[in-house]
Amino acid sequence: MIPLHKDITSRAKLDERDGPEHSHGDEKRPAHRQPGDRRRQFHTEVFCLWPGRPGMVAIAGRLYLSGCGVATRRLRGSRNAPLVSAHAARCLPDCGCYDSGHRLGLEKRSRYGRGPRHRRFPPMKQVSVLGTPLCATSYDELTAFLQQHVREKRGEVLAVDFSNTHIVTARRHDVAFKEATDAMDLFIPDGMPLIWAMNRAGAELKDRVYGPTFMRHCVLRSRKPFTHFFLGASEECLAQLETGFKREAPDLEISGVHHGYFGIEDEETIVATINRIRPDFIWVGLGTPKQQDWIRRNKLRIAGGILLAVGFAFDVNAGTKQDAPMWMQRAGLTWLYRLLKEPRRLWKRYLVNNSLFVFYLLRDALFPSRRQPERS
Repeated sequence: MIPLHKDITSRAKLDERDGPEHSHGDEKRPAHRQPGDRRRQFHTEVFCLWPGRPGMVAIAGRLYLSGCGVATRRLRGSRNAPLVSAHAARCLPDCGCYDSGHRLGLEKRSRYGRGPRHRRFPPMKQVSVLGTPLCATSYDELTAFLQQHVREKRGEVLAVDFSNTHIVTARRHDVAFKEATDAMDLFIPDGMPLIWAMNRAGAELKDRVYGPTFMRHCVLRSRKPFTHFFLGASEECLAQLETGFKREAPDLEISGVHHGYFGIEDEETIVATINRIRPDFIWVGLGTPKQQDWIRRNKLRIAGGILLAVGFAFDVNAGTKQDAPMWMQRAGLTWLYRLLKEPRRLWKRYLVNNSLFVFYLLRDALFPSRRQPERS
């Protein structure tokens, strides 16, 4: 890899081994160290890997990430020079760093992978459908985005909902459901009708991000050191789900599971378990609206990680229920397949909400002034 910028600090090289020292009371301190300065400083070679991309810093054998795309490398045999002083003034204004203020933020490298391959993502493009801001994304992009969130903001909880027409429509006319789902940070388009509506607004998407497919895609690409927790379904389903994933990815780390048949009185124990093991991905498959209510009640109590409301995904990936054939999925008829399989449970959800979905779309197209404002 050829660096775009290169600069070597101009400080004269001090003694190769110990460096000059001076007396400070009864204590000796190297001349280059200042009182209260806890940071070890070394003679460094500084170069910008590429503009706007995070770099990797190696100092005394330890790797560090540089958020602005700057990397430093300790020169062999040198121990006593200030760290990246001249570079901040000369190189950063030219390298187009993504971080505001062109700051050189050095932080200890995490256990989640190699720095130079991390890339910073701008905020996802969102398109409003019936007042719900849906993310214009793909399987690969969303997986990389969530993995980056784990690397950089592991202590912050991110809630993700895989939304179909039922969820988007319910958010339009059901005030209580909208309040519950306002706890979500990202709404991912799970149904083809939503993709068609987004494309009419200029999203140019080729496919939806279907919850069951995304769960499999993300889990199998997020092996160690990433960790996963499964909450939902039956114990039998969870056992098959874990066995199936482990068969395909032996190095997959599933740090905990819990079935979905519990009451509100059990939530404190579940949250305590999650906070004790600190999983990165918390997959919630309780079905709508139970999973959204659970996330709303417990999001602020969870210490960190990503909460993903995926509903039907547990059964599909465990093989306990069949999903719609691919031709029906591409035609936007997954709802019809599930309705035929479970008519008593799903007839109202799909027939009523799908009809309302079409009605609201037509009304918004004919009377734009009546559109529900997008959530801020």
